[in-house]
Amino acid sequence: IIFTLAMGAMWEIAEFASDQIFSHGIPVAQISLHDTMTDLIADGIAGLLVGIFGAIGIRKGEFKELLFEIGKEVEKLHIHFFDSKAMAMKKLEDARARKKVDKKALPIIEKINKMADFFTTSSCSGRIVLLEIPSPGKKRKARFLGRWHNEINMDMLEDALQNAKEGEIWFLVQSPIFHIFTISLKNAKALLHVAIQSGFKYSSIKSINGKVMVEILSTEKMDAPIGKNGKIYVSKEYLSMLVEIANLLMKKMDKKLKRLEKKVEEMQNILMAG
Repeated sequence: IIFTLAMGAMWEIAEFASDQIFSHGIPVAQISLHDTMTDLIADGIAGLLVGIFGAIGIRKGEFKELLFEIGKEVEKLHIHFFDSKAMAMKKLEDARARKKVDKKALPIIEKINKMADFFTTSSCSGRIVLLEIPSPGKKRKARFLGRWHNEINMDMLEDALQNAKEGEIWFLVQSPIFHIFTISLKNAKALLHVAIQSGFKYSSIKSINGKVMVEILSTEKMDAPIGKNGKIYVSKEYLSMLVEIANLLMKKMDKKLKRLEKKVEEMQNILMAG
């Protein structure tokens, strides 16, 4: 009843505004007070009837089958979510056994996965990358010449450049990124709030194959072409500057990761206490 009356009142306000703006105060949509009150009374009666017959139907069990089917679908979604989490956790353990897990990202990953209604998939704490790309737009066929999750120096970069052979050579800084699936939009919004509070301003909520996913992403990024076909076209001073900037960005990312870990832990404690 309250809902129908509220919607009716909003409609009457819209009619009044329409008359004031488009009809210069001449009543066209809202003809009279009698018209307004008649509409609101009709709204109230309709809401009352729906409420009464709905309540009777529920008591008689007329909606029992519908509610049962809805319950079954919700249960299926829960089962599918926890099956997906079990598979993701197995992949994570396999990756850990092969030492393929980003150590700096691991504390955050572990805290998120301890929460029953969340699980992580591909995640990275941020990195410096030296990449060789065969030709523009063919990143899938790119070859890593070097990738580091920590600060680097010129010697490390120059050693990696020795492996360059064919294609464009790019010096990159890639932001931390975490992909987290959760069971509900409410959970996703809570985690998104935590991410943004921690400085991960590019974070967002996505829907992947009907599942709710939070992508935690920061703003640090650098893409610099430095050579081609094994030849470096920039000076050593320029490379040194790139390394310096990249290291500063890595320090900034590390601070954000610590904030995120702390915020996730706070969220974890709240959920466990609840």
